[in-house]
Amino acid sequence: MIPIHAQAGYERGYGDDEYIIETLPRVPVITDRTFRGKYRVFEVAGDSMDNRTVESLMEKDLVLGREVRREYWQSKLHIQDWYFVIVTRTDGIIVKQITHHDVEKGIITCHSLNPMYEDFELHLKDVAELYNVIKVVDRSARI
Repeated sequence: MIPIHAQAGYERGYGDDEYIIETLPRVPVITDRTFRGKYRVFEVAGDSMDNRTVESLMEKDLVLGREVRREYWQSKLHIQDWYFVIVTRTDGIIVKQITHHDVEKGIITCHSLNPMYEDFELHLKDVAELYNVIKVVDRSARI
């Protein structure tokens, strides 16, 4: 699991399996099938993906992300199916909806569900890792 307080360290050590295995906590996840690939659980920070609907991802939610390998970034991403955890090289770890992927320029448009946040473009050369959010693993009760 990549908790909020460990996200800065994860950004620096994302390629270091020893850092990931020995430093970060493990969270068991119950699934209904066998998955292949690399998976990480991320803790959501902030309210940018909270628009007070059932589609919201709220602060402190734990989400399971499946890695989208870099070779797939050269083709159109399946943006209509998923939210994404984006591990950037400069701005930290963010969870966003990707609304556009310009394959030729290598640019994605990131969208927050909360209308108080504006869309922005991000060049894929500034992205270290990309994950599809496939499941909300844990959510605390909120009023």
